[in-house]
Amino acid sequence: MSVTVSKEFQQQLDNAGVKNGLQIWRVKPDNLIPLPKSSYGVFHESHAYIILRTYTSVNGVTKMSLHYWTGKTSSRSIRNKASEFTVKLYAQQSCLTTQYREVQGFESTEFEKYFKRGLIYVRGEVREDEPEGFPHFHVKRIFHVNGEFPTRAAEVDFAWSSFVRNDVFLIDIGNVIMIWRGHDCTDRQLAKGMMLAKMIKTFDREELGYIHTVHDFQNQKDNKMLKELLGKLPDSIPAKEVKEEKKTELSEIVIFTLKKGEGLLVELNEERWPQLNKRSLLNDECYMIDVPGKKKVFLWIGQDCNPHIKSIIWSAILNYLEQLKRPLDTQVQIIDDGGETDEFIALFSDWDADPFPCGRRLTDRRYSFKVARFDQPEMPGAGDGRLEVFLIDKKSLVPIDPSMYGKFFSGECYIVRYTFKEFGKEMKIMYYWEGRRSGSSTLLSTPTRGSRLNSNFRLDGTTECRVEIGKEPAHFVAFFKGKFMVLKGSDPKSSNQENPPAPNPDKVPGVTLYVVRGSNIYNTKAIQVRCSSSSLNCNYPYICTTPNTVFLWCGKGCIGDQRDMGHIMANNMLGNKPLWVLEEGNEVDEFFAALGGRKEYSNKIVPKDPDTVREAVTFYYYENNGKYYFKEMYNISRHDLHSEDIVLIDIYDEVYIWLGSKVDSELAQRSFPIAFRYLQRSYNRGDMKTAVLLVKEGSEPNIFTRFIPNWEDEQPKNNVEERLTPAHVKRLLDNEYGLPVYSIQQLSTSCPQGVDPTKKERYLSERDFAQTFRMTREEFSKLSEWYRNDLKKKFNLF
Repeated sequence: MSVTVSKEFQQQLDNAGVKNGLQIWRVKPDNLIPLPKSSYGVFHESHAYIILRTYTSVNGVTKMSLHYWTGKTSSRSIRNKASEFTVKLYAQQSCLTTQYREVQGFESTEFEKYFKRGLIYVRGEVREDEPEGFPHFHVKRIFHVNGEFPTRAAEVDFAWSSFVRNDVFLIDIGNVIMIWRGHDCTDRQLAKGMMLAKMIKTFDREELGYIHTVHDFQNQKDNKMLKELLGKLPDSIPAKEVKEEKKTELSEIVIFTLKKGEGLLVELNEERWPQLNKRSLLNDECYMIDVPGKKKVFLWIGQDCNPHIKSIIWSAILNYLEQLKRPLDTQVQIIDDGGETDEFIALFSDWDADPFPCGRRLTDRRYSFKVARFDQPEMPGAGDGRLEVFLIDKKSLVPIDPSMYGKFFSGECYIVRYTFKEFGKEMKIMYYWEGRRSGSSTLLSTPTRGSRLNSNFRLDGTTECRVEIGKEPAHFVAFFKGKFMVLKGSDPKSSNQENPPAPNPDKVPGVTLYVVRGSNIYNTKAIQVRCSSSSLNCNYPYICTTPNTVFLWCGKGCIGDQRDMGHIMANNMLGNKPLWVLEEGNEVDEFFAALGGRKEYSNKIVPKDPDTVREAVTFYYYENNGKYYFKEMYNISRHDLHSEDIVLIDIYDEVYIWLGSKVDSELAQRSFPIAFRYLQRSYNRGDMKTAVLLVKEGSEPNIFTRFIPNWEDEQPKNNVEERLTPAHVKRLLDNEYGLPVYSIQQLSTSCPQGVDPTKKERYLSERDFAQTFRMTREEFSKLSEWYRNDLKKKFNLF
């Protein structure tokens, strides 16, 4: 593929990917025009753009994501140029690079992540005499705002026929941006529309102009303004047609190998694989995997693939799509061997990706995403709150004596309530701890039983957490400061008789055995295990209590922190008994006698994994036509949490459900089932016992807010609307002095009849005046006379 390289184009190639970050160019027939950062996210429908993201992965490797984007009205020639320039940029790079084709309105998730403010599609071409991005004040247009995540705003016809009552529309007339809110629109959608309106005002109007919010046709004065702009008001506004999302079956997938043909041609050889297997990908081949149901095509390039294939691969893909008459919005990913994306990995049945960073996957089939690990805070708040523990004994709550705090029996259910102060406000978090043999019929039993026992116990704003035995989050274990223990059987004070524990054939009277897991007082647990030497594992300390002695056994794989916690736990169990510390291989006969004799146990040392800090994964939950969906969110801030939303944050060990204050009561009652539904759809999770926390708007504890950057600095706004009086809007649209209006071109080149030559500026419209002088008339009038005259001379108005 031959590409003419100009000096200017070569300069853009040399600057590409030099530093980490995002770079965007507009494609011209012979060059790439770099965009200013203020214009990132604004795309003209008749143009094509190239987007390059350079970043460093968690293991220190530099990688790139290279996209070319085409608008829906862009010409075939400009689309071809975009693909050619993409090949040239790819050939210039030496690091792992994933290439994407993006089509307006159907961008990939990776692409969407770059634009926190959203995506805005503008009709027409860029004026070469104007900065990139929006035009300025000489506009009269309407943007249809999609309030979902990510936000999209597309320019539509300036007519009532473009409106639907489910969405927000921006009526942009230069100095005024009117936000029209449909009758069925949510606060969340209005907030997104306001965000985009402010973006236009800030980056395109240099903070000049005004924003005005209109609620459907509820205000007669607003209706008058709308009628002047758009003509007669319609009798009704139709609802937006909701399209059902299509599921994809693996049987739809088609696989090809790409081979070098004659001349510049590429041969596609279709292959019939019973299923997609990682081991079938050969390093010297190039494979194309077509997923028609999702409108996606993946190309995987082996490390030793023919260089000729790499150079004309885009041409081969586009010809393939054209021959099959595939929709123009089909997404394409070209992936280097070793740089596979999560979406690509999710197609393979045997790609057992390490759970970090690819890990758990979620979709109707499978969808991979990052898992998370965080340095846990010791406990909610500052750690100086009040702790209460209750045993659920059939239909009553039995308070536990503080001296027994930390001891949980596996045959019981408990409620742990912690009251603390944060930001000067009293807050509560309530844990429902569910034992293994508690007689629960469902995973929801403990929260359900806890709320049924005492309706006054659960207060509005209380954060709720369902905890399964063995899956306790660190902030729960931290309450007990090295004294957390899980004991077998039932609490002696309990009258619960459901499912009594099975008899243990290895139980020795008066002897108990505990495994100690953890490295500090805030994450350590002592768990009672079967009283047998076969229960031992060389990677952990064990505590064996007998009627006369306490043994601390340390395996060869234990590190210093584990041994220290073993000592602390053993000292908590001593009473008046002596402590006997044993090293693996130097045990005394009394130790094994207490455990019923020597038996084989796990003695393979497992290396300790280094600590890794990872990102949380966030989803927005919504329902459509009786079906439910989890839409991934990214770069989340406090302002992305709206009162009508349910948002899920997954950090792998825990799942948080954030419940907005305006969520429908019926839906709010299903918060825990929503979390379990999410867990059921998670791939490679292993079990359903992950801790689930329900967090309510206005009462977010620090164990939740740590996932939202700058939480304390971003205060929620109760009123996002901005309104102007109709008279103010009319004055902005017309001339403040009631004089005839002329353009700046007319007044600067001549003096129309009837115009006062010493006051030409008064015959400008408000929009033209603000754009010309970069200030309002009021600000202009406050200037000294000589300065006003200088400004008028500058624009030939004097």
